[in-house]
Formats: sequence, C-alpha cells, structure tokens
Amino acid sequence: MTDKYIVVVFDNEEGAFAGLNGLRELHDNGDLTLYGTAVLAKNANGEVEVKQAVDDGPIGTATGLMVGAMLGVL
Repeated sequence: MTDKYIVVVFDNEEGAFAGLNGLRELHDNGDLTLYGTAVLAKNANGEVEVKQAVDDGPIGTATGLMVGAMLGVL
C-alpha cells in the first residue's frame, strides 16, 4: 500500500472546514478514502492549534504523526 497525503492551505478557518467537508463528501461517494483528518490554525500569538482531528485506527495514527511533524515545521 502506498501512503498518500493531501495538505491544503486556506486563508481562514471557514475555508478550511469547507474544504474538509468537500473531502468528506468525496469519501462518502467512494472517490477517495480518508483515514485521518486535521484542521490546524495559527492563533494571534502565532502558535499552531489543532482545531479538529479525527483518527481512524492505525492509519489515522500515522496521519497524526505526520500532522505532528508538520507542526514542528511551522
């Protein structure tokens, strides 16, 4: 199995959640499979916060590790 990740940057949280809903619709239609999702945002102090994260089993855990690594880069 090949791991594939999607990272999308939005200008605001509203757009990020709309994009997440679009990905969930594609998942529901069988067009792609989501194993884990997260919405991250920087607060007024420039600190990254996890606004929403879903972990669906071991593959979701791997996604969580990747998100954690991305937080370190930001």
